[in-house]
Amino acid sequence: MGGPNASAGENVPIKSEMTAVVLDGDGTGRIVSMPVPPLEKGWILIAPVASGLCGTDLHIATGDFPFGKLPVIPGHEFAGFVSAVGEGVENFAAAGLGRSKPKYLLW
Repeated sequence: MGGPNASAGENVPIKSEMTAVVLDGDGTGRIVSMPVPPLEKGWILIAPVASGLCGTDLHIATGDFPFGKLPVIPGHEFAGFVSAVGEGVENFAAAGLGRSKPKYLLW
């Protein structure tokens, strides 16, 4: 998959597994391997190169966030390379640059 040394236009293969941090709300996290979510209509799949943590992520990690369900995977602020484009998506191409634009928390 792309990485810190990848560049736009580079072929970014789609993996079947991804690594994620899962927060349980008790101040700890665990690293897990899990399937990459299936590409749905209107979606793009981004291979992350960098991810940030926001204040909400930190509150979830310590159990101070009263909304949502646990466990949860934090990191809704990220950038990387587009690995795949779902049906009906325009203005994105595989191997192009992509980033998240968080506006809503989806649980």
